[in-house]
Amino acid sequence: MDSTTPFKLRNDFFTHHKFHPKKKSDPDPLIIVFYELFKKIGWTMFRFGSLFLVGSYVICFTCLLGFIISIILFPFYFRLFSKNRPNEKSLPLYPIIQHFYRYVCLYILLIVVFIFHCILASFLHSDRYDMFFPYFFITTITSPVFNILLIILAVQRFTIYFLPNYEIGFGQKTWTAAIFILYLIVILINGGLVIAKIEWTAENFTVWSAEKLEIDGGIVVSLDEMYIQFSFFLEALSVISTFIYIPIFISVTNKVNIASVISSKPELYIFFQALSINLLKLPTIYLIVHLFILRYDSIGELREVFVLQNASNFFTVPFVTELTYILCNKRNVKAVISFVNPWNLFCRNCRRNYAVGPTERETTI
Repeated sequence: MDSTTPFKLRNDFFTHHKFHPKKKSDPDPLIIVFYELFKKIGWTMFRFGSLFLVGSYVICFTCLLGFIISIILFPFYFRLFSKNRPNEKSLPLYPIIQHFYRYVCLYILLIVVFIFHCILASFLHSDRYDMFFPYFFITTITSPVFNILLIILAVQRFTIYFLPNYEIGFGQKTWTAAIFILYLIVILINGGLVIAKIEWTAENFTVWSAEKLEIDGGIVVSLDEMYIQFSFFLEALSVISTFIYIPIFISVTNKVNIASVISSKPELYIFFQALSINLLKLPTIYLIVHLFILRYDSIGELREVFVLQNASNFFTVPFVTELTYILCNKRNVKAVISFVNPWNLFCRNCRRNYAVGPTERETTI
């Protein structure tokens, strides 16, 4: 074999790969979406300062933490709710409690669907905006409804505790119909805005179409801005509504000489409920206040905070729902502890029966 042949083959190899590099595969659509999302939000963070940046990072961390904890708590929450359901159906707050339970189940289902959707999109190279739009649309619907229900729940608990006879006017069928109408109104508003944006921009709706909408949108931009501001108002009002628990907390604390109060310590669970809601929503409230103090320049900046708010609510609603339900009274806490007790795994018939639902006073607090 000629001695020049190896050199020629080596030379041809480097020449080919120098002038004919391998074709790079297209980036994953999920990576593209998150890159554009954080790049767009990053410009807003840079304009509003480091404190805004810290608040945004806290929201992202809260979403991740809420997602992980909600997945961990879901089996215990599911089992506890199933055992308490026969005893709670007669309670005036049951329709709202049941709605939150269904939302948590839907949330778990959406997480599974989203994972399979991402895997499928990576193989099919589908459009990144079409992929995320259904999930973003769901967050814009559930976020205001959740805040409204939190406000109603705080007012209802206040009236039940201090005006127990007033709960007669709140029937379960009335609550179910009210929740359905509330969702219908929010869906119609969001759907109308989406259709209007499609007609004005003559393209598929994307969350980052603010620049073109400002030029061609007209009244659509004004309506969109009003809806976002109203959503921010509900977010702030849901936090303010937790202060309604303060009179309940004080009243229960003053009854420490009662034996049932001493044994169940309901004031601790009231405190944990209000504290968890406030802590999870404080970063979003800070961003909203910071945004309005510095006077946002365009609806695009307003919409970026709107995206963070919806994402925060979407990922923290199951966590708040599961945690507050488990901590609503001492009997539920004991039941969850019994679920994780290793002895109960081997001696199912020997354990104490915690399936009996809590007393009405404990649940309605």
